[in-house]
Order: sequence, then structure tokens, then C-alpha cells
Amino acid sequence: MKFFGKIHDFFFPEEKTDTSSFVRFPDEADRYREIAAKLNQQLILSNRMCKNLNQRVFDLEQENQCLREMLAEVKK
Repeated sequence: MKFFGKIHDFFFPEEKTDTSSFVRFPDEADRYREIAAKLNQQLILSNRMCKNLNQRVFDLEQENQCLREMLAEVKK
């Protein structure tokens, strides 16, 4: 039982640490919110660009199919 008591004392010491000496950053939450907002805007823009590119690929594939059909008719 002594062994587990030592482990408990190691991970959960009785003396409390004084947190008043720790450096605090009051603007951290605001800074992270700003970063998240910027990243969200970039993600929205990237998604929009991706959708536009997918639409362009779809249009080019349709155009390619039409050209193949026209070429097949010409070869007949």
C-alpha cells in the first residue's frame, strides 16, 4: 500500500502551486477568435474556388464528349 501512496503523492501532491506568478495573456482568446475567423474565410474562399474548378472540369468533359461525337461523325 505504501508504493501506491507514493505514486499518488507524486501525481497528486498535497501542496498547491501558486498560479499568480504564471504569465497570463488576456488577449489570447480574442487573438484565437481572429485567427479562426480568418481561417474560416479562407476555407470558404477555397471551397468556392474548388466548386468553380469542379464546374469547369465538368463543362470541359461535356465539351470533350461533344467534340468526340462530332469527330466520330466526320470519320464516318
